[in-house]
Amino acid sequence: MAEPTNFYPLLALVKTLFFPLLKMVTEFIKELLEDSIKKLWVKAQETESPWDDFFVERLAYILSIDLDGDE
Repeated sequence: MAEPTNFYPLLALVKTLFFPLLKMVTEFIKELLEDSIKKLWVKAQETESPWDDFFVERLAYILSIDLDGDE
């Protein structure tokens, strides 16, 4: 899928604003959130819509979740 690079400045801004809040969340919540996003990623890839993949990829980027890592 083509990468729309014009979204990255906006995503970087959202990430900059959201990341400090994520640091305050407990480890249990972080693990639960990461697990949920990875499960959502698997489901998004099973759909025909490339927008599902796009949305979940960007959400993982904002939350600093590595989708390529071990599940």
